[in-house]
Amino acid sequence: MTMNELQAESVSYLERLRVQRGLAENTLLAYASDLADFVEFACRYGVSQVADVDRTLVRRYTANLTTRGYAERSIARRTSAVRVFLDDMVKLGTIDTNPALGVPHPKVPRTLPRSMPQEALGRALDQLDGEDAVSLRDR
Repeated sequence: MTMNELQAESVSYLERLRVQRGLAENTLLAYASDLADFVEFACRYGVSQVADVDRTLVRRYTANLTTRGYAERSIARRTSAVRVFLDDMVKLGTIDTNPALGVPHPKVPRTLPRSMPQEALGRALDQLDGEDAVSLRDR
């Protein structure tokens, strides 16, 4: 099976991320999965070129993720991956404007970190020994 232009551009984008930004392998795998899902969705609608991606397609994709039961955090991550991919296409001059801009996506509430249980904190502090400056600071 040959790659269409949209697939090829997403593969090139991922390679640029790997080389230029030095992202962790798991981050790249997540981006690759998210973009592959979007490309597959776009192909079902007959979209095989980046220039043919429009706001309606991006909105449909977001709605499709909701229908498929994805959590808000996952939908936000996937739509973010699509948005930054399309931002990159604008920077390269492949498209003039990013069709994903302004497409609503779920707002993920920020949560406070969980505190360490008192017993675990005590055990961790008990394991700190030494009289050097770092050990004293940590203790």
